[in-house]
Amino acid sequence: MMSARAGNRETDARRGARRNRIRRLAGRGIALASLAAVVGAMLGLGGIAGFGVAPAVAEDGAGATASAVTVKWAGGNDTAVQRFQPDHAALTSDGNGTDNGSGHWDDFKDLEVTVSKTADLREEAVVVSAKGMGTSNLPTNGVASNFLQLMQCWGPDPSAADFNQTCQYGAYSGAASSSGTVLGSALGTSVVSRAGENLFSDPSRFLAVTGDASVQTTVTGSGSTPVTITTDGTARFFGPSTSNEQPFVAIGSDGTARTGFEVQSALSQPYLGCGKAADLKGAGERCWLVVVPRGTHSNALAADKPCTTGGAFYPVPWGKQGWNGVQSGSPVDPACAAWQDRIVVPLDFASTAPSCPPGAMERRVSGTELLATAFSSWQGALCGSGTGALSFNTNSGDLNRAQLLTGQSSMVVVGRPLTPGTIGLADPALLNSATLRYAPVANTALAIAFRWQSAADKPATSREMKLTPRLLAKVMTMSYKFEVPAYQYSFPENVDQYWPNRPLSMCDDPEWVALGNPASGSPGECRGLFLVVGPQSDDVTALLWQYLRSDADAAAFLRGEPDPWGNTINPYYLPASNPQARDGGLRDIDLATQPMDRFLRADRTVAPDYTLRGELVEQTGGETYDAVSQIPFSESFAGNTSRIFRGDTKRIDSWSTNRVTGGQVVPGWVTVDPGSGRFGYRAFGPADLGAAHRYGLALASLGAPRAERTDESTVVSARNFVAPTAASMAAALAAQHTDPATGTATADFGAFPEDGYPLTTTLYAAVDVTQAKLDEAARSSYAGFLDYAAGAGQVPGTAPGQLPDSYVPLSDSQRQQASAVAEQLRHPPTKDGTGGQAAAAPAAARPAGAASAAAAPAANTPATRTGVTATGVTPAMNTDAVSAASQTALGGTLVAGIAGLVASPFLLRRRGIG
Repeated sequence: MMSARAGNRETDARRGARRNRIRRLAGRGIALASLAAVVGAMLGLGGIAGFGVAPAVAEDGAGATASAVTVKWAGGNDTAVQRFQPDHAALTSDGNGTDNGSGHWDDFKDLEVTVSKTADLREEAVVVSAKGMGTSNLPTNGVASNFLQLMQCWGPDPSAADFNQTCQYGAYSGAASSSGTVLGSALGTSVVSRAGENLFSDPSRFLAVTGDASVQTTVTGSGSTPVTITTDGTARFFGPSTSNEQPFVAIGSDGTARTGFEVQSALSQPYLGCGKAADLKGAGERCWLVVVPRGTHSNALAADKPCTTGGAFYPVPWGKQGWNGVQSGSPVDPACAAWQDRIVVPLDFASTAPSCPPGAMERRVSGTELLATAFSSWQGALCGSGTGALSFNTNSGDLNRAQLLTGQSSMVVVGRPLTPGTIGLADPALLNSATLRYAPVANTALAIAFRWQSAADKPATSREMKLTPRLLAKVMTMSYKFEVPAYQYSFPENVDQYWPNRPLSMCDDPEWVALGNPASGSPGECRGLFLVVGPQSDDVTALLWQYLRSDADAAAFLRGEPDPWGNTINPYYLPASNPQARDGGLRDIDLATQPMDRFLRADRTVAPDYTLRGELVEQTGGETYDAVSQIPFSESFAGNTSRIFRGDTKRIDSWSTNRVTGGQVVPGWVTVDPGSGRFGYRAFGPADLGAAHRYGLALASLGAPRAERTDESTVVSARNFVAPTAASMAAALAAQHTDPATGTATADFGAFPEDGYPLTTTLYAAVDVTQAKLDEAARSSYAGFLDYAAGAGQVPGTAPGQLPDSYVPLSDSQRQQASAVAEQLRHPPTKDGTGGQAAAAPAAARPAGAASAAAAPAANTPATRTGVTATGVTPAMNTDAVSAASQTALGGTLVAGIAGLVASPFLLRRRGIG
């Protein structure tokens, strides 16, 4: 082992080379993060295009939707679903219920599968439950038995001979899949692949709706001992982070199973094409959920037709039980009996085609994605209301406001008004020439959503989580050792020198434990679970930081003061003025006192630390990873919600010399795969409340900010913890304070009610009613949108055009304010000599029962600055969407990485709705 002293004698050339490698890996990490951002957007906003959104049933909740379907494996179902099922009686019995010797009739004759929702589907989770099977056998040596395997298929005829080719399955058998290898070891490698040992047989290829098919590929690496690897070619279409397959769903001791299953439309998985109209060359509205039960008997089709030549340990003869019921063979391989045992459930998707008639004049509304769930419900109704076709595009708040001022957008939806501090680098003089009005269109909230399901051999699902502002401050500042790249890779010496005796993970934090939050088996199981959106800014992110600054405990922690147990903040997040700041800390930013509107990855350690571990240089070529590439950002809150549901942290886990990427064997860092029914799901983070409801995620309870600090004995009792509900959001809205200059209302954390949910916000449609580009038709269209949003769009319900349950209806005063702005759009005021904003602003409108309050404090002013001029947004490659304060705060290669990601045009105009 190279000592620290020897490492410090590293030559200047070696140091220079190492720096170059770090820069190269930072670039690679940004590329990975950018890819993750694209996928996140597809899983997020693009996935809710269309009509009204009915919330999915919570994974552990009760009840089902009107479109729930139950299928009995043995038959006797309604013709509407029975016609899609294989004739299990004829295949596995004598037709009268006597097993024909295969053992499969006895394994599954009592099996029933229920799917909670099968109609009007879009990106969401449905609940799949089953009963009537034996308890899962869960040894760790590759011989699991009695479990379910789930997948989504697109084929037009589920009885066709090639239907198995249309099923998205086999992602966990990839050569570079670290956790996939573990899953294969626990279940039997052949059951997680597309075709077991017959991996590359034509019947088991994947056929995409586009007509493309997977092709066996053999690649050879380089070096003195090159490695040759054969793949099935499916990575071209899907991988562990994009496939929704579930290779293992456990059967409990009572013979039942229950899990959430993520359904994917063509917007998130174009190779399935579900919900895409046939004339758009998609699969059409109907796709399929295929459930393959695995019992205890051989999967051979007959005595002379073995399913595999080896399988797990040995081929099990037809009709026999292997050791502990060993299962062999892929669930989609027609050479195995498992495929004949399938249950097929039709899934009818909402169309992903535009809601309004083709050729209709489209007008754009830009804004925060927190309106997307409501807008997608309203959009179809708006088409027939005289407003014409409206589309919705999401951007960061500062960019929305800048585009309104520069005339690139005529209406934007924001959580904060336009002020000199919230318009980025746009010329503040533009404010003086604009006549700005703000119309309330929705009341909603940012959720902290989570999924916490333990491994199948120790089954437990937690749906309760309490978070103090200080706990949120800890996870938002990477203030646990396992969140730090250098420590996560098990090289702690350097970290311990400057940050000793801190908890390894949040599950070790006495505050987390005192609140009764979910536990884990080891600190390692709690690392990298907090997923965030970025690096772009957002108004609700600013609200979250304001919430932390308003609490005495959290503010003290952000200042560097210890909590009651001696824990302190990651020193990279301290301001440069603090003597405890590491490597200059956050330059020009003090998180305890100054506004922030984005999530930060400010830790600047890299892993491995080669000054301490020089012997690894030969193995990894000196390549390191940093906080940005360690766990990529999600591009949107909706995309973050999907990652939380899947337990998809994308955390860098290990180094692989056999990583296959881009059709080549390229050694490099590999990430952990998403969660699984075998090893559980653990992740949490900020989420769009509408998306969290669609995925049936649990929601953390938060407490109101406190002016006094708590101690060990009062940390639990000092607060009333509330989740985002209609009642708690209404209580928060009633306590908002209003800015008399703009008529916009925001949270008053100085007098916040104990029964209010702190991250509740009102969304406003902002418009310059004297904007030159607004002709009469445009004014009428936007005014009609406000009329609908403040009228019929506020009726709660799940039908198209109604208000989804992630929103609280507008109060009478809010509706009146929206109607007044609609009237001014139709009949714009005359500009006065001062520009009209202050003189003509509407009267403050508060929710019913709200008390008067002073204008928003200066701390509400965001630090975001986006490069915008009076003539338009600067080109994407030159866009500086990170505030100057944030740039200097992040420092070094981290800033370069974030700037590269923000410069992506994708972030400047995210996927639209409609």
